Amino acid sequence: LLDNGDESVVVEHSGVGDLLVVDHKQVFGSDGGDGTILYALRDDGDVSKLRVKSDAEWVVIDYINEDIVEFHLLSNPHVDMRSSTITFSYGKQSFNVVVEQLGMTPDPIFKFSIATTEVANFATLCVAPFILQNPIDGATIEVSSDKTWVHSFVVRDGQIEYNVDANTSTNERSATITAKYGTLESSITVIQGGAVGFTLKQSSVESAASGGSYSVGYTITNGVAGASISVSDNASWITNVATSNNTVTF
Repeated sequence: LLDNGDESVVVEHSGVGDLLVVDHKQVFGSDGGDGTILYALRDDGDVSKLRVKSDAEWVVIDYINEDIVEFHLLSNPHVDMRSSTITFSYGKQSFNVVVEQLGMTPDPIFKFSIATTEVANFATLCVAPFILQNPIDGATIEVSSDKTWVHSFVVRDGQIEYNVDANTSTNERSATITAKYGTLESSITVIQGGAVGFTLKQSSVESAASGGSYSVGYTITNGVAGASISVSDNASWITNVATSNNTVTF
């Protein structure tokens, strides 16, 4: 009867010199560590004839005493579990103890799926997809922007939702969204086009009493594809109003 910590194990033996080994299997974490295996030699067994060896370099036999074998495991740099065998040999007898080691926990991966995104110049809801692999228990994604016109962040379903305010300027503008996950950080640049601008080159036209043909030029900034200029008048004596080549004629 051999004592193995929390439990006792009965090992059958057949006679003088029998080898008794308690453990059949031991499991270790990925960081490795120290281990022991209890054994006994029946009656007058000669411990000097006991041979203990490992079949893997990462399981190192440190010390063989009269009733215990001490060993240690190197850390496992791989994500997969690995297994080794420690073999006890004594005369014609042999006994194997399986040593298993868990794989290391892979490092988390967190990043935006894209580096830049273009958004409309009017107020709207936008999304920025991200990649998160090997998440950390209890860790959350914290999001911020360096500009106030990008705000109201919501993280769900593999993307970050956010709102942008309308751009009242005709100039393009940009902001940076930064998301942090544990010690990881990723950023995305949000580019918003300027507002549509329409300007007449003059605000009034003086006409002779006899009438005549006239024109007024105009400029469009940040024009919208497919959009067109419409012109109307509020007097019956203004006729033939038309637009062409950034010019209103009448």
